[in-house]
Amino acid sequence: MAQNPERYEVLDGMRGIAAIAVMIGHYTMGYNFHLFDRSGLAVDLFFILSGFVICHSYSEKLTSGRISFSQFVKRRVIRLYPMFFMGLAIGAGGMVMLAQAGKMDYSISEIVISSAYNILFLPYFNYVGGGPIFPANGPSWSLFFELMVNLFCLVLFKLNNRNLLRIITIAFGMYIFDAAFFAYRSGEAGLLGGGAETRSIIGGVIRVTYGFTLGILLYRFAQDGRGMAKVKRIDAFLGDRPMVMYAILVLAFLFPTKIWGIYNLFFMALMAPFLVLVGSKTKCHSAASVNVARVLGWLSYPIYCLHVPVIIVTEMLCQRLHYSDLLMRVAAIGLTLVLSVVLTKFVEEPVRRQLSKFA
Repeated sequence: MAQNPERYEVLDGMRGIAAIAVMIGHYTMGYNFHLFDRSGLAVDLFFILSGFVICHSYSEKLTSGRISFSQFVKRRVIRLYPMFFMGLAIGAGGMVMLAQAGKMDYSISEIVISSAYNILFLPYFNYVGGGPIFPANGPSWSLFFELMVNLFCLVLFKLNNRNLLRIITIAFGMYIFDAAFFAYRSGEAGLLGGGAETRSIIGGVIRVTYGFTLGILLYRFAQDGRGMAKVKRIDAFLGDRPMVMYAILVLAFLFPTKIWGIYNLFFMALMAPFLVLVGSKTKCHSAASVNVARVLGWLSYPIYCLHVPVIIVTEMLCQRLHYSDLLMRVAAIGLTLVLSVVLTKFVEEPVRRQLSKFA
């Protein structure tokens, strides 16, 4: 089985590794060990990958008029919404169970109101508590920003590289300022930039602007060929093996450091662009490596959409059955993987096929 020249197989695989790291990072949070402490940076990698891949798939089509902007937006909504909706439904159901058991700060009415906003792909702004903008499924905040930046794709695709670089530089400076101000105001260290909560909503705007625009510029750089000689030499040094790229990404999320801000800046400014560029030039030379990359890519989005709702439900069930905390977390990982396969194959993909007829 040969690599599809129209797809970046290794980038798909990297997206899957990042999604799994986010899942395990969330599932081990608050436990006596916390794996993938830096998995929050996967969101910034997702934004960069999205800009890179969407530029590859749609830049020429949009700027030449082969597809209309409305068609592009419909395709993006169709791609994102079905699995987003399923994750939201599971998460809202789990929140209702927790609220009825007295283990949830949200009331039933708050769950209904926030879910009504979220089901329309709109954030729920809890100005009083400054809490999550997608309470039933926290990670959905990045999907909202992903869809919002897609609305500016046509403008971004028409900008020259110098103007793209200006946007990236300004956004990176704003990222540092906003994160530092947030840390000063809240007393929380970290420079992660935010976006998931009402109180840090500006951080999400900055992160998606920086990452998505950088992805577009990286795609142009990779296609242009000039300056890629060093990247190709690095690729050759690594042995042109996808597994090496996956291992580097795993180590990046495991990196044990307390200097959060400096490491985050290093990852966003240097390491993530390096991984995307080298990953885009790394080839799968065997059927096995192609299959691994495709499966990882295929599972990445459902894992990301489902893992937090699943742990909400699993936690409630395990408490009722008096199962151990460790068993609950292991069960949640297994259930997330099973649901990702089943819902994608038997629900999401058929629904997307039907909806695509109207795009």
